[in-house]
Amino acid sequence: MRRCRKFVPYCAIYLFLFYLLSANTNLLADDLKSSIDSLVQKQIDEEYNVGAIVGVLRNQDVDFWSYGGVKYGEIDSPDADTLYEIGSISKVFTAIILASLVNEGIVTLDDPISKFIPELSDKSTGNITLQELSTHTSGLPRLPTNLVPQNVLDPYADYTEAKLLDFLMEFPLGNHPTQFSWANYSNVGVGLLGYILTRVTGLSYQDLLYKRITGPLGMKDTVVELSKNQLERFAVPYNSALEETLSWELNVLVGAGGIRSTAKDLLIFARANLYPDETPIGSAIKITHKVIHENANSYIGLGWAIIMSSNKKLIAHNGGTGGFRSYLGFVPEMKTAVVVLTNTAYDIQCVAKIALRNQQCQLNFGFDVSSDLLDQYVGRYQSLQDGEIIISRKKNHLIYEVMGQEKGVLEANTETNFHIQNIAFIEFVKDDNGNVSHMVFKQDDLEVRLDKKD
Repeated sequence: MRRCRKFVPYCAIYLFLFYLLSANTNLLADDLKSSIDSLVQKQIDEEYNVGAIVGVLRNQDVDFWSYGGVKYGEIDSPDADTLYEIGSISKVFTAIILASLVNEGIVTLDDPISKFIPELSDKSTGNITLQELSTHTSGLPRLPTNLVPQNVLDPYADYTEAKLLDFLMEFPLGNHPTQFSWANYSNVGVGLLGYILTRVTGLSYQDLLYKRITGPLGMKDTVVELSKNQLERFAVPYNSALEETLSWELNVLVGAGGIRSTAKDLLIFARANLYPDETPIGSAIKITHKVIHENANSYIGLGWAIIMSSNKKLIAHNGGTGGFRSYLGFVPEMKTAVVVLTNTAYDIQCVAKIALRNQQCQLNFGFDVSSDLLDQYVGRYQSLQDGEIIISRKKNHLIYEVMGQEKGVLEANTETNFHIQNIAFIEFVKDDNGNVSHMVFKQDDLEVRLDKKD
């Protein structure tokens, strides 16, 4: 259970991509705030989120709506200047930095990474191109195979340049390039891209971010390292069990998910994407909006997910770290954008549907399991070889804890089957006497039986 690829849900559910495709059911603009208020407040009342800030840009009008708190149990609400980790939205910034360097002839999208890391010149990974890293077609896995965190609550903090290079030297690259599919989404790939861009320019990622994007756009609170003032405005992170957790340091993989920002700054960024010709970095932004790969109804540009519906494009990305979730999306034809930031490891996905597609969206907290049955599932489950999971209860949902690793919410599919963000699955099993005897834990090709001990 100590290695990141075995029986560890956190490795799979953070720094992921979210995209949506929805219909067109008109919602009056005057009702937008009311609909979002009701939705987000219910998330907080049901104790799925501690707090959230929603920013909406419609034409040139900007609104920010605040919910809950920056700290559990306290009344201080977040605002447009509260800082959050934005997770994988960072990948879009890395893509724009890449595009700007392409515009200046410093790199090309087809450059192999061995050009910048000569040690890989005789390795299969050396043939991967910069474009493949940004579009998740490199053939690299979601996470590096040598990621073994010293602290699973901050899993990338000790993942160094030397470890990244060791991974690239040893990884047996198979099909290359792979077909575009979100199943091939690679955090290590985009983290590697950010690292390469720092080697090319001789700048730190934070300095590169400032020079290429945040400086020209006036985004003063979009950073990697927090100043003293920014630290005072940084929301406290919580896992999905609403317990305080650690912020993440992405180290060498910073380009995949290491940026912190505010709702105010992200709407500045969204406006730049809606009106690129009005910005000093418009030519780089427009490169990232071009569709590079298509697979069924899924499209990708550099960094961005692109969703087509009713002759309109939704361009979006989301993000997540151990104690934060984020979403940024915009529809160019409607001149509309939304940002959603929460200091809890639990998404508020419906906001984007309401704000960007004018579609009513109902919250789904899973199958309604009886209180008596929830109590029966509470206990300690053990496997001699694979460790233990503790199940506890908080209000109307179950909390799982993988011992020594993480805690979070279990959501019910049926009375006996639960899931962890649709990545890992747990089935509770009763014996012939009707007592809960064990659970079956499933994730990818791993299936483990854990017996109930109390």
